Amino acid sequence: MSSEWVTGWRTVAAGFVGYVAGSTGLFFTFGLFLGPLGAEFHWSREALSAYLTFTSFAYMIAAPVVGRLADRFGPRPVVIFCAIGTATVFALQRLLTPPLWHYYAIAVVGGTSSSPFLMGRAFDFYHSYVLVTSLLAGIAALAAGLALNLTSTSAATQ
Repeated sequence: MSSEWVTGWRTVAAGFVGYVAGSTGLFFTFGLFLGPLGAEFHWSREALSAYLTFTSFAYMIAAPVVGRLADRFGPRPVVIFCAIGTATVFALQRLLTPPLWHYYAIAVVGGTSSSPFLMGRAFDFYHSYVLVTSLLAGIAALAAGLALNLTSTSAATQ
């Protein structure tokens, strides 16, 4: 166990930084930007929230392709290319203009380029580790969604 950490701590650190500071950080802080974006561009909360939907659909479509590319060319060039794409998305958000389709286009590019960072499939982990981690992440997401649903339902009925 200790020899694993001696040789692999850089991979774990890079994955952590990519996960927290990348698109996942944007996902969990997204609510902070709804008010200012809506006030600046006069978009509704529903229109702004669709950003996450477009990002998720783009991720869903791109993840198998990015995984296949990582299998073919190795994870390093794929992750570097996607990191550049994710950085470009963050830079393009500074240049947003009022047409809503610009916002959604950035969402699609962001979902596509962030796919190796969200699930870690582009890294060379053992298959069983990836399967177990994905299963646990799915169970945690299901539990969080169920808890949120129950909380909002009970608050709405009171």
